[in-house]
Amino acid sequence: MKIIVDTNIFFSFLLNTNGNIGNVFFENKFKFYSCEFLKVEIKKHWVKLLFLSKLNENDLEISYNLLLSKIIFVTKELIPRDVYVEAKNLVKDINLDDTEFIANAIF
Repeated sequence: MKIIVDTNIFFSFLLNTNGNIGNVFFENKFKFYSCEFLKVEIKKHWVKLLFLSKLNENDLEISYNLLLSKIIFVTKELIPRDVYVEAKNLVKDINLDDTEFIANAIF
């Protein structure tokens, strides 16, 4: 099964790596995909993640890199323009930051 990982899902995985949601991430039943924008958004909220996770910088970085290693990243350039436009139209009234994630799902 293929699953698109957006920032909220990644956030949950990162904060709950020892819980049920974290366990799913490490099962081999699924293939996880995302876009490069995920990394940008996570780094933007890094201080919040440090606070919420109660991990030190090094431990959070280790968890972050471990989770990233489980994701196949699809670059924006691989997605056909018409798919990207369709995704943008779908999220224009909700959250334009989700455009790349939706484009990945459609693609």
